[in-house]
Amino acid sequence: MLTRETSKSKFPSSVRVLKIADAYPVDELTQVFTGQDAVISALPASSASLSKRIVDAAVAAGVKRLIPSEFGNNTSEAAAAQVPLYARKAEAARYLDERAREGGERGEGKGLSWTAIHCGQFFDWGLESGWLNYDLSRREVTIYDSGDRRWSTSNIGTVGTAVVKVLSRPLDDAAIRNKHLLVSSFTVSQNEVLQLLEEVDREGKKWDVKRLSSEAALEDAKKADESEALKVRVLMLLYADGEDKGANFESDDRLANEVLGLEKEDLRSVIDKLVNY
Repeated sequence: MLTRETSKSKFPSSVRVLKIADAYPVDELTQVFTGQDAVISALPASSASLSKRIVDAAVAAGVKRLIPSEFGNNTSEAAAAQVPLYARKAEAARYLDERAREGGERGEGKGLSWTAIHCGQFFDWGLESGWLNYDLSRREVTIYDSGDRRWSTSNIGTVGTAVVKVLSRPLDDAAIRNKHLLVSSFTVSQNEVLQLLEEVDREGKKWDVKRLSSEAALEDAKKADESEALKVRVLMLLYADGEDKGANFESDDRLANEVLGLEKEDLRSVIDKLVNY
């Protein structure tokens, strides 16, 4: 586990923790990466330059496989146009691919191998925390546009399993080598989630439903602080009617669940556990 010198995060005693300067300098990254077969980046992708430093250090250290800090929506061109964060992620992904290909062309073994895992928004965490805008305690939700737009999403455990599956595959496996993989626990709509929330509610209470257009939500985001504005722009990628901006992984037949051998999950069971246990 790699963390910043000033980090106050706590880890189990069984986890080996390495600390480096807060700026993540390339020389220190290279030192801690040396001897490691794989590096998984779970850093917030707010800075393309930081992501590039991680790539440079991985190449210099001879890391064989890198899983970059994606773990979110498909950073398609349409999504990046609405969410600047995704544009920075896409920039870092292009740089990673360039460096990996350079190593292969120079004959440095097989070069650095990478696999980006896009999982949509975290469903179980997002529903329980209210990030997806469903308030479980108050039974309140805002439905945007028709509420029928479908979007792909994953439980946190599914993402962890996907990472393990990738790390378990051979480095030269063409199905995952230097590829963006889209995975999900299920593809849902706002209305479908709301219906199941009401159906599994043991008290039989109906939810208070408010409705708002995506246009109005995006307009409000212009006046919100940076964090709230980012959240609204991301959610409108999922919820807004009109052209799909890459949020429905099933629509373009790129879902990689079968490639990784991920088991199917039941949406009702997941919601039932979150609401009633």
